[in-house]
Amino acid sequence: MATLWRAFVPQALRPHFGGHTRLARRFTDPKVGAAWKAKVEAEIRMLEAGAERESIGIAPAAPELTIEQASSVWLDQLSCRAVTERGYRQWMSQVCRLLGAAPMMSCDASAWAGYLRDRRETGTSDDALARERLVLQMCARWTQAAGYQVNPYLLILPKIRPLPVIVRRFDPGSVEEAIAQLRGLDRIVAELAIGTGMRAAEIRHAQVEWIRLDQGIVGIPHCRDYSPKGARPRVIPLSDDLVALLREWIGDRTTGPLIQPRYHHRGSGLIALRHVVARLKEAGVVRNGLHDLRHHYLSQLAADGAKGREIQEVAGHAQSRTTDLYTHASPGYLESVRAAVNRRRSGSDRGSGPAKWIPRLVALVV
Repeated sequence: MATLWRAFVPQALRPHFGGHTRLARRFTDPKVGAAWKAKVEAEIRMLEAGAERESIGIAPAAPELTIEQASSVWLDQLSCRAVTERGYRQWMSQVCRLLGAAPMMSCDASAWAGYLRDRRETGTSDDALARERLVLQMCARWTQAAGYQVNPYLLILPKIRPLPVIVRRFDPGSVEEAIAQLRGLDRIVAELAIGTGMRAAEIRHAQVEWIRLDQGIVGIPHCRDYSPKGARPRVIPLSDDLVALLREWIGDRTTGPLIQPRYHHRGSGLIALRHVVARLKEAGVVRNGLHDLRHHYLSQLAADGAKGREIQEVAGHAQSRTTDLYTHASPGYLESVRAAVNRRRSGSDRGSGPAKWIPRLVALVV
């Protein structure tokens, strides 16, 4: 029966061992296991004493090993499913394209930050960056275990954090002008996003029965077939222009998907989403994707005088601080504030009460 041999690593030395708190291996031969544990503990003692790694017989075989060379050797020794190996090779090829010539010892935090910046400029998603981080970290850990010098930063690469969604400019006129240039399904998707604040997933899964044209609302349910983010059903009012546009798009249909299946690809996505985002990026009204139009919608509600609690309910947010992140100031906010201050100083707002700021939303009973 195999015996588990463990060697505990002090906290200060964990970067040298891939961040592990303890090293463990199973050996059927007790003598081999004891020799392995003694070797590891000897290495830990020498590192604590400040001795060089070469003095204990684990000198790097190639001090100037580059990321491309290390990835080539690492990928060749992989023993996993073919589909997994293809994914690793594909993701590592993206890393090597930008960082392949960099030595493993010189790839530090600034090099990784530059890599993330260059990849994000090309429109790479956070999920793709997370996979590329994973394969680079796995390659670095294998390279260190093989006896090569590796920058400790590569062993503890920070997780990919999504960038905050920043609307480049909250300018309703520019957004409406850009959306007016769209046609067909692209126009429907953009109008739903800017006119209701629906998320991209909600637009993809929207059903005709969600749209209640006679009441001028769209109801996003929480049911067995679909559950919105946070499992929070909500009702959103529709403008008269959007009602007319949806009435023409829906036609005589009373049920089924709002977006016909022929516009889907691979069963889940919408081809129109990519088209809309590309067109609006060219116009300069979105920066990150369709979610920016949700920011525009909620910002417009705030600019029209809607209260924070009302915006939170329409957005479907569980916490008000989340809603605060979605409201942005318009380019002419200084003039708006100056006019509000002047009205207050002149007394023109006296007696009007809070009714002046009640948003122009109909009372909806679901």
